[in-house]
Amino acid sequence: MAVDETLFDSAVEGVAPPTVRLYGWARPTLSIGFRQNLSDACDFAACRRLGIDAVRRLSGGRAVLHDQELTYCVAASAREDFRGLSVLGIYRWVSDVLRRGLEGRGIALDPLPSSTDKPSARSIPNDTLPCFAVPTGHEIASAGRKLVGGAQKWSRRGFMQHGSILMGIDSALWSEALGPTAAAAVGAVSVNELASRRVETSELMQDFAIEFEKALGEPPSQDKLLPSEMKKASSLAQCKYSSPEWNLFRRAMAV
Repeated sequence: MAVDETLFDSAVEGVAPPTVRLYGWARPTLSIGFRQNLSDACDFAACRRLGIDAVRRLSGGRAVLHDQELTYCVAASAREDFRGLSVLGIYRWVSDVLRRGLEGRGIALDPLPSSTDKPSARSIPNDTLPCFAVPTGHEIASAGRKLVGGAQKWSRRGFMQHGSILMGIDSALWSEALGPTAAAAVGAVSVNELASRRVETSELMQDFAIEFEKALGEPPSQDKLLPSEMKKASSLAQCKYSSPEWNLFRRAMAV
């Protein structure tokens, strides 16, 4: 999360080219949206018992259990390619790229709504439900079941969107960590439930890198932080994202 915030800051400051980060988590970890209460988003006692870490994201949205999935982050300044795009416009741009990578693996996806459509109020679930409980109108799904979730941090000068692509689902772990609402896992589906053969995370990473290069007209920067960015990310990790003050109460120390 510290690296994702650093990439967002570099995008806003205009010091970095469009950057795509594709990564995984060392062990199951719960991320919660910027405005969520941790106690509402999960069974906190169960998470502690299971050794599941929890971290508050810079972006909004609802709780995601990062396990058997691929996390992506896209950060870019509001240069010509993205100027004038709305929040939904950015979601759609990123979704189009991810969809092409997934469909290249033979995965059948639901069509996205028209670019002029707005999500209806009834499609937006209660904030205490997990991210993958219910698909919303502008996210990637198959047969009505959500496959990719995403959230943004936005500025007039740039944006960062990151999200989760489910490779598999451990329903028992979801139920324990997320509490009763994780019966909500029935609203989700994974890549390897849909693909005709097992897809490795490394294969999908390669597919996405190719599709982002096509969409941008140039190779995006990938995980190549400047020394100053590494220093900033390290400081954020220590002072903010490792801090109970931030993760529990949304209060960050000066970095």
